Parts: sequence; C-alpha cells; structure tokens
Amino acid sequence: MKKIFSILAIFLLVLAFTGCSAMRASQQPDKKDLSVLDSGVSRDLVRAELGIPVSIGEDTTGNYDIFSFNEGYSKGNKSVRVIAHGAVSLLTCGLWEFIGLPIETSATGKEQKLKVYYDANNKVSKVINLAPKKEKKGKSKTETEKEE
Repeated sequence: MKKIFSILAIFLLVLAFTGCSAMRASQQPDKKDLSVLDSGVSRDLVRAELGIPVSIGEDTTGNYDIFSFNEGYSKGNKSVRVIAHGAVSLLTCGLWEFIGLPIETSATGKEQKLKVYYDANNKVSKVINLAPKKEKKGKSKTETEKEE
C-alpha cells in the first residue's frame, strides 16, 4: 500500500512540473531593437524601445540617459524552445522538467547597461556600453564606445 502511495505521489509531482520549462521559455524577455541607438534617432523612440532610463543626467558631453535591461530572445528562438521543451517533456513523461526548468530559470538574457548621449535636438549622438566586456585574455573592459 505504501508503495502505491509513493508511486502516486511521484507521478503527481512529475505531472505538476510538466510544462513549467515551456512556460518559463515563453516568458523570457523579448529581444530589443537596438537600431534605435543609431545616430540621429529621437530620444522618444529610444525610450519607447528600451524603457524608462535608470538615470538621467548632463555632463560636459551633453544630456544622457542610462538604460539597464536584459537583452532577450527573438520570437522565433522562444517559439522553438517552447515547442522543444514541451515535446521532450511529453516524451520523458515529465522527467525533462527536472533539467529544463533550471535551464530556463537561468536563461534570462544578457544584461545590458548603456549610456546614451543626445545632441541639442534630442537625437542620439553617442552610445557607451557600461556593462563589463570580457576580452580574449580574460581582462575586463568596462566601457566601449559607439560613435557615429
């Protein structure tokens, strides 16, 4: 009798986890349209795509916004991942969820932190990447500039 309850409990646990990795994959952040960072694009369009800046300021170079966000995944990428997780989960009777869920929980996209400068007409003039960038020799470079 205890064996039956144990098997039933395990089955219900597996059933409860089925679909969680697929759902998590579908809820990952979307890929941002970084073409709004091209020179001459209006400040309003940049904010519409990247969201509310975490900081706004002015220095000797001009007015700037600092944005922090996770660069997500394209809709095609997310769709393939949802279908793959769902199919593998069904084929393994839900056992895939013990692997798939942690994978999707850790896949939150690449963290981006950008400082966007604007000219007198509130058009993009310069973008600085503030996120650490790994170089080949393991050294970290904190600022790379994109001037146009």
